[in-house]
Amino acid sequence: MAGALGLVTLLALQALTGQLRRFPRLEASVNNRAYLLMAGSEIVPANLWRTHVSEHEITARLRVAGIRSRKEIACVILESTGEISVLRAGVPIEPEFLVGVKGAELMPASLLAAPRD
Repeated sequence: MAGALGLVTLLALQALTGQLRRFPRLEASVNNRAYLLMAGSEIVPANLWRTHVSEHEITARLRVAGIRSRKEIACVILESTGEISVLRAGVPIEPEFLVGVKGAELMPASLLAAPRD
């Protein structure tokens, strides 16, 4: 009986969380935020500290992404899902790809595309 009660409680909380995501003001309370971990070749130490991500984890993710030099990095983002994304330099990043990313203002202008009108 206790196991069934626990399962029903978990399912009810999952359903409630799903409903809260439908409202923009409440969405932030149930979703994680994306954080900029590297802007160009520079690490953002404050965001590493906030997210409890180590430089070793970033280095490992860069290797998985096939990065061989810091010159190849446009940015590294810890996504709201917990995944680490690596965007390569070369093609400018459209500003809408960085909307909602904490620390996006630290991105070098040379790596960003001109905003669309």
